[in-house]
Amino acid sequence: MSRHLKQILFILLVLIFITPSLASAEKKTYIPETLKPWKQWVLEGHPEHDCPWIGGPFTQKSNSPDKWSRSRICAWASPLELTVTAKGAHFSQHWTLYGKTSVALPGNQKQWPVQVKVNKKSVAVTQTNGSPGVILKAGEYTVEGKFEWNALPKWLALPASTALVNLVLDGKKGRRRRQGSKNRRRLVRSSIARKPVKC
Repeated sequence: MSRHLKQILFILLVLIFITPSLASAEKKTYIPETLKPWKQWVLEGHPEHDCPWIGGPFTQKSNSPDKWSRSRICAWASPLELTVTAKGAHFSQHWTLYGKTSVALPGNQKQWPVQVKVNKKSVAVTQTNGSPGVILKAGEYTVEGKFEWNALPKWLALPASTALVNLVLDGKKGRRRRQGSKNRRRLVRSSIARKPVKC
């Protein structure tokens, strides 16, 4: 078989397998006209209905192979962009929300974010279990804010929903993973102030 023919067959196979999955992703459930007035009532109490599945339609709930459960994630975040100096910090993060959600922000009661904006508009910051957040409807958002301090703190609390942080500390860049089980990011070494931590 010639190389050209193998390439064509490969492309055809890819198209055969990709096209049905793309079509099903776009597919909406058909609702007969007579039942459309009942849609809101049926979906009441199921705000996650429009949220995408994580890990496929099923994820294992426990170590037992016969206990499987479907799970959905309604809030998807980009890496947190965090620029830190001795005087304060600026953060920015893009969110895709599929339903009304409380978006958790970096910080805590001791380090509360200020000048918080969503899509460049000022918003009120709420408190949930001592952590800052903003409540948003379904949509696409860029959430940003600042911290102000007199001296660079050793730690900055991060939400559990933040998996990756693009940290710029005193002008030094580096993509860092969130450290520690306490959902916080170490900003300085305890013995040498204002130096980046090597991960």
